[in-house]
Amino acid sequence: MTRRQSPTDKTPWMIGLAMSAFPSRFREVFGKEMVGAYHDGVGTLNTSRMRFTIRTALDMFRSGLNERMNPTLEPPGDGGGPTTETQASDLLRDLRYAARSLARRPGFTSVAIITLALGIGANTLVFSVVDAVLLKAMPYSNPDGLVMVWADRASSNRGSMSGPDVLDMVELPGLNTLVAFRSGRITMMSDGRARMVRTGKVLDGRMETFEVAPVFGRDLTAGDSELNSPLVTVVSHSFWQGELGSNPNVIGSTILLEDRAYEVVGVAPAGFGFPEDSEVWLPRQVDPDGCGRGCHLHWTIGRLATGAVVASVQSQLTTLASSLEKAFPESNTGKGFLVVSLADNTVGPVRAGLWFILGAVGLVLLIACANVANLLLTRAESRRGEVAIRAALGASRGRLATHVMMESVVLSAGGVFLGLVLATLGMKLVALIPPGTVPRIDTAALDARVLAFTAGLGVLVALLFGLSPALGIARSPLAENLVAGRRGLSGGRSTRFRTALLAAEVALSLLLLAGAGLLLKSFDQLYRVDMGFNSERVTRFTLDLPGAQYDSLPEMAGFYRLLEERLAALPGVLSVGSVYGPPLG
Repeated sequence: MTRRQSPTDKTPWMIGLAMSAFPSRFREVFGKEMVGAYHDGVGTLNTSRMRFTIRTALDMFRSGLNERMNPTLEPPGDGGGPTTETQASDLLRDLRYAARSLARRPGFTSVAIITLALGIGANTLVFSVVDAVLLKAMPYSNPDGLVMVWADRASSNRGSMSGPDVLDMVELPGLNTLVAFRSGRITMMSDGRARMVRTGKVLDGRMETFEVAPVFGRDLTAGDSELNSPLVTVVSHSFWQGELGSNPNVIGSTILLEDRAYEVVGVAPAGFGFPEDSEVWLPRQVDPDGCGRGCHLHWTIGRLATGAVVASVQSQLTTLASSLEKAFPESNTGKGFLVVSLADNTVGPVRAGLWFILGAVGLVLLIACANVANLLLTRAESRRGEVAIRAALGASRGRLATHVMMESVVLSAGGVFLGLVLATLGMKLVALIPPGTVPRIDTAALDARVLAFTAGLGVLVALLFGLSPALGIARSPLAENLVAGRRGLSGGRSTRFRTALLAAEVALSLLLLAGAGLLLKSFDQLYRVDMGFNSERVTRFTLDLPGAQYDSLPEMAGFYRLLEERLAALPGVLSVGSVYGPPLG
């Protein structure tokens, strides 16, 4: 509401001159409100009237020039409401003005964008890992139906299985298929050179379990696992392309594995490599008169029957374990069975840790938002005079809030862009994580899902740190803004809010510091555990002797004795030893 002027209230010539900077139609519409706002401000002053007048005139002059360059007053029309095209034009105008305004303050803008980029980049990087490891479905058909069955013994609740126990489980009504397998490496000879290839040894075909079919030939069958059956193999699609030259007549050809000729009977579809990206699959031939149920040499994977769930299969396995314990007390006493989904078995050990890390970087982003919000609140206090003049010139509260929010949008967009750059650099560090440390981490990438997450994060960030300053500056009374703008005063409500933000920052920072301190303390305690041996200056390597040449224990022992003698004779070698598996491995 415009204050009624008394006869003694005279408008200084400086105010009249500053108003001439506005277009004539703008002065016709808002001239009285501008003069009234000036007198309302003068009426609340306790300081120099001349200083207030000079500063107000300068603000008016700058606003007038800006109005001439970027008009906000619509031309005369039919009196209808703003159109969608007009609103879009207003938003673009505010966006351009916000970008120019921030460009004039490079120090403030740089600090705000870098602060946001650190939080957004960390969240984007961690989310890309969480998405790849935990959120994306397993790369198999109907992955929810895939389960793994383990032997549950006193020494381990997820131990390997014996072949006869697996055969007893195949007929359970809750399981559609169940396949025993082992993974490892095997020596292949090709063109006079030897190399290790990743292999999976199975007691039955496994593609049926994954609901896939070979692109050429057939899968392995139960008959291939019988003792003294012909040596056959199924190769992966990448192996067929790389080692076998994409030969369309590959079925029936042979490859040399451990000095034995294996006939290729099938080629797996592209992308299939279970377990552990196997390149070739071999039937595991087991002597039925061997060690039997006492030999736990296999892992098992299966598919649930239609309508079955993990809990029902677990109940069936418990019943089976009880009956086997009675029938075979020497080998099955105290032995149970545990069934878990393939997803839980693969990512279960790292699930809690990854969610914890994502929560921690989320707190970092909240701290960054609080920091930038405090910067914007401080900046808003210095602009209250400008906002008061805009309000006096007819700007609505919504338009004022939108104008301030545009600065938040520009800062958030800059933070998102720089954050993506930092996340891209961080992906190179993720690629250095050793294989097997975190399952499926090799599939982490800044794909469309991650980019959508980052875009949503940018919108949320803009609202978190921009909404409060925008609403606060739009709700302040006009005369109070004029006086505060001249004196550099801060309102009580604004000061209390900034104090609350500061307290929240300190609380969140203490929470992160406490968590980091506990993590470092745990790491230090683990590092100081005495493992009983010294691992410094120790080099370890593995060997897989060809079974065709070394098919007896004396032959293998003789090879290792000769190897140790030759290694011990090398310069710089102090001692040599052989062991089955590394210590604590």
